[in-house]
Amino acid sequence: MGRIDLGKIALLYEGDWSPGVNYDVLSVVVHDGRSWVALEPNHDVTPSVDSSVWHLIAERGKSAYEIAVERGFKGTEQDWIISLHGGAQGAQGIPGPRGGLGFMYYENNTLYFEGAHPREENGVIILDDITEEN
Repeated sequence: MGRIDLGKIALLYEGDWSPGVNYDVLSVVVHDGRSWVALEPNHDVTPSVDSSVWHLIAERGKSAYEIAVERGFKGTEQDWIISLHGGAQGAQGIPGPRGGLGFMYYENNTLYFEGAHPREENGVIILDDITEEN
């Protein structure tokens, strides 16, 4: 199938494990949702954690549905998928506080405020509609 070259180590990906096939050292197979590498040449040796011929290198993790069931979800996988979709949109919530100042910059002897509405009173610049929160 495919050769994975890791410098001095080259793995040979063989795909799904099959009985009756000769496997070389460093052959990689998939069996029962797990990936295995051959530690020695073999023929008809089923990959398993009890085998001295095969070494487990990766296994399939649980699906999100399986984890949800472990944590108490009741229902089919289709029920769970449906539960992920939000229901109808609710009523508009109350508006949050106005954002901060944005930014200021000085150009050609003028101070500019982006995101605010400055005005001047008695030589003091006042920024209307700005709420400062601590």
